[in-house]
Order: sequence, then structure tokens, then C-alpha cells
Amino acid sequence: DENGCKVEGGYNHYDIYERMLRLGYHHTGFNKFFDHNQPRYTFRIDLTKSKEELEKKIHKSTMKSIRRTEKYHMEFVETQDMKTFYDLIQHVSEKDDFHSYSLDYYENLVRILGAEGMIKVFELQIHPKELWKERKEKYEELETKLKNESLKEKEVIDLNFSYERLKKELDILEPYQDVEKMTICSQVCACNEDTMWTLYIGNNRLGQMLYGVLRVYYEVIMYAKNHGYHYLDLFGTTGDPNTEYHNLLGIHNFKKNFGGEYIELIGEFDLIEKPFLYKILPTFLKIYRKLKR
Repeated sequence: DENGCKVEGGYNHYDIYERMLRLGYHHTGFNKFFDHNQPRYTFRIDLTKSKEELEKKIHKSTMKSIRRTEKYHMEFVETQDMKTFYDLIQHVSEKDDFHSYSLDYYENLVRILGAEGMIKVFELQIHPKELWKERKEKYEELETKLKNESLKEKEVIDLNFSYERLKKELDILEPYQDVEKMTICSQVCACNEDTMWTLYIGNNRLGQMLYGVLRVYYEVIMYAKNHGYHYLDLFGTTGDPNTEYHNLLGIHNFKKNFGGEYIELIGEFDLIEKPFLYKILPTFLKIYRKLKR
């Protein structure tokens, strides 16, 4: 289409909309962006490519940040711990102002679909105590080096950059310097036949600072590839890459940086029989969600 998006099934949303109008459906509930729980636009990664090809497709700055996480000695593990995931996604929900589901919802998801192997939950763990000690030693080492008056200007600039970065890391690690192990990011994925979908992700302040989300997405890509899936679907993006609505552009660019193909699916349409109720339904849903919280 006009945005360089591959259309699955041979029709784009304009074709479908026109066909429905010709068939007499004058109130379609046509949505250009997210279509309720089944977003029409997505990025899909072809996992039949080699690891080297997949990494080459990832944006250079994203891949650089992923490589940087290697120094934090992170562990990527599969789990069924939905309480930890729930706490992490609540942190993101409050920070980014979006609605998350209840703990019961996530636990039922794993209990019902996880038993069939259709839901995978992953965690990214670090060892704060060990990391704090290591970064502290590195920080003090750089502090000593910077006192050397014979350093060249470029060396000073490079060392200062690392020094300031370490200072930020220590500031955020300090409250956890006695914690042996901690989960900083958790992601829920759905699986079916040859495709895996990234559904929900949560992280905390440490996860943000240490590029935990980038590392989890990278690990999920490699997990899916190594377990025989042909595609990883990043599940949802905007149909308008120039949108200024909420943070859709930020989400779009984040997912785009992983090198998947921008795809438009057929989507979903509402046949509206009661226009007035249909119009006021979103308001009632907002009230209901606030009361439920």
C-alpha cells in the first residue's frame, strides 16, 4: 500500500470497505488503527533466515544496545510466574497510562493455554548484588584514570561518557545492592503451529535502564528460531507511521527496528445495528474499567 506495507490475503482495508458498502453495509464501524483485540497491522519476522541475517536486519543502534546488555550477565529463562509478570506490567501501565488486565486474567491464560503449549512466559533476570560490586569497581577504576593529566582529549571524552553511564547505573542499582537475584523484565508470548506472537511485556526501572526490553525481544526471536517456529509476529502496530496519536509512533518505530516485514492483515469490522449504543459504548467501558481497578 501507500505506506510500503505488505497486504496479506490480496486486499487492503480500502478494498474491503468499498466491497462492504456495495453489499449494503453502510455502518461498518471501520477502524484505521487498532481493531480492538486483533490489530490489522503488524511486523512479522521471518525466522527461516540465519542468525547472522536476523541480526543484520535489526537496526544498528538497537543491536548495539542489545550487545551492551551482555556485560550485565543477564539470564533469559522460561517460567510460569505470572505474579512477577503482573507486578512488572503494572509498573508499565502506570508509567505509560494504559489499561492492563487483572492477575486472574493472566493466570487463567497460562493455566488454560499454557497447558497446551500455546502460551510461553519468559523472564530476564539479573544478579544486582554481584552487578553492583562489579560496576562499583569499574567506576572507581575510571575515576582514577580520569585523574591522569596526560590523557588526550578524545580519551577524556570517551572515559567521561563511560564514567557518567556507570554513575547512572550505580544510582539505580544502589537500592538493590544486597539482592541476590531479580527479574527486571517479563514477556508473554502465544504459540500456534509455525508462528509465535509477542503479546504482553512488563519491566521495572532497572529493566528500562539496562535495556531489558530490547534484550528480551532479541532472546525471544532466537528462542522462536531455535524451537522451529517460522515466524515471530510482534503483534500490532499503527497503520499510519506518521501518527501523533498517543505513543503509537514510538511503538511502531520500536518494533520496526527489529527488522520484520510490515504487514497489513484483513482486520475486523463491526456491523452496527444500534448506532446510539455503539457510540456511547466506549464511554461506558472507560467507566467500567476505572471502577474495576
